[in-house]
Amino acid sequence: GDEVELSHPCGEFFVNPADTSAAKKPLVLVSAGVGATPLVSIYDSVLASETASRPITWIHGARYSGSTCFVPHILETAKQHDNVTAKIFLEARLDFEGQIDLARLEKENLLHLENQEAEYYICGPEDWMVGVRAWLEEKGVPRERQHLELFKTGDINFLERYNEE
Repeated sequence: GDEVELSHPCGEFFVNPADTSAAKKPLVLVSAGVGATPLVSIYDSVLASETASRPITWIHGARYSGSTCFVPHILETAKQHDNVTAKIFLEARLDFEGQIDLARLEKENLLHLENQEAEYYICGPEDWMVGVRAWLEEKGVPRERQHLELFKTGDINFLERYNEE
């Protein structure tokens, strides 16, 4: 007998896979832990759309192999698409050991920093996202091309102001 109020999904953390003007824009998806959950939806939607050929870099970090989300799916689909690069950071497994190292990925030209149209979607622990945003800004990526998902009330700008106090 309980009543629950629901609304349709809403927010600013999405990609329109039907937007054919984005077909050549690199898409960089960076996640840590369960932050992979919304990014895998973006990833799958783009790969199933008319913009499926756009360059995609999937970067994911987790503390240990038992805490990875969607890694087998991502690695398998990356093998099937020449435009997809997947890099996984785990302790002693897969591509890299330890935490996500953006500088290392920059050296491998996987972040598309030179492309003024590249879009960055970042999801994971709040402090980590703020750090990724700051790193990208230091490299010249404006906030308009950075999209962060916060798993609580408020937005990432509120979190940054709160942490400064």
